[in-house]
Amino acid sequence: MRIQFLLILAALLVAGAVTADEEGHVCPAHLAAEQGHNAFAEMHHVIAPAWHDAWPNKNYDALIEFAPKFEATYQGVAEMKPDLKIEARQERFEKRRTLLGDLVTQYAEAAKKGDKEKVYALMPDLHEAFEQAAASLVPIEYPEFEGVDITSAMILDEHIPAENYEGVVGSTETLLTQLEVLTAESVPSDLSYFKEDIVKRFEKMRERAAKMKECCDNNDMDLYKEHAMAFRAAVTSFQADYL
Repeated sequence: MRIQFLLILAALLVAGAVTADEEGHVCPAHLAAEQGHNAFAEMHHVIAPAWHDAWPNKNYDALIEFAPKFEATYQGVAEMKPDLKIEARQERFEKRRTLLGDLVTQYAEAAKKGDKEKVYALMPDLHEAFEQAAASLVPIEYPEFEGVDITSAMILDEHIPAENYEGVVGSTETLLTQLEVLTAESVPSDLSYFKEDIVKRFEKMRERAAKMKECCDNNDMDLYKEHAMAFRAAVTSFQADYL
C-alpha cells in the first residue's frame, strides 16, 4: 500500500512540474496545450527536467544528453500550422518559433562538441524562447489594459490632430487613473509567468504619462506629442508581446 501511495504522489509531483514553475506561475506551454497545441506539451516534458533540475544543479552531462531530445520534440513544434486568425499573432508566433529553432540548433551543436559551458549558457535563452513561443499561441484578455489602449489611441488619433487641448488634458488625466490599476495584482493569471517584466513596463508607462501631464501643465504640446507617441509605442509593444 505504501509503495502505491508513493507512486501516486510521484505522479502528482510530475504533473505539477508540467503545469507550474517553482514560484507557482502557470506555464505558457501548459496553456498552449490546453488550446490543443500538443507539440508544446511534448517538448515541455523534456525541457522541464532540464530547466528545473539539470540546469540549477549544473549537471552538465545531463544537459548534453537532453540535446537530441530537444531536437526531436522541436520537430513537432516546427511542423505546427496554427490558424491564429489575427495576422499579428501569427507573425509573432512564427518569429518566436524561428528563434526557438535557432537556439535548439545552437544547443545541439554545442552538445555534439561536448561544450558544457555553452549548453549551460544557452539553456536559459532556450527555455525563455520556448515559453515565449507558447505564450504567443494563447489569447489573453486584459480588460484593464484595454482602457489604456483606447485612451492612448484617442489622444494621438483624435485630440492632437484636432488641436483639442481640452481633450488632451482630460484624456491624459484619464490615462493616469487607468494606469493606477495596472498593478501586479491586475495581471491575468495566464500572464503570471511574465509578471516581473510586465510590472516593470507598467512603471515605465506611468513615468511617461507623468511627463505627458507635466507638458499639459506647462502648455508644451510639441514635447507632449513626443511623449504621447513614445507612450503609444510602449502600448503596442506590450500588446505585441503579451496580448
